Amino acid sequence: MKDMQQKQGWWASGDPWIWLTSSAVSLSVIVVTGLLILIAVRGLGHFWPADVMQAQYTEQDGSRYRLIGEIHSKESVPRAQLGPDYADLDNEWVD
Repeated sequence: MKDMQQKQGWWASGDPWIWLTSSAVSLSVIVVTGLLILIAVRGLGHFWPADVMQAQYTEQDGSRYRLIGEIHSKESVPRAQLGPDYADLDNEWVD
């Protein structure tokens, strides 16, 4: 009987609700921290520069332009498609 009164007193004191509330707040802090880390890992890659390439482009009139940018994709083309200027290349395909 006395043990039952102690349990009812513990429930009546509100201690279980304090523990439940502190557990929920702790879980919320962990989840928010995890989400911030996930957003940072996935999102900062868009602001971090990738490898940059510099190339010279010469037009038919002789004017030259310097091009700088990221490489987004690569394509292999047959050497014959490039024309006679690239006839001295060793490979049949050029990257």
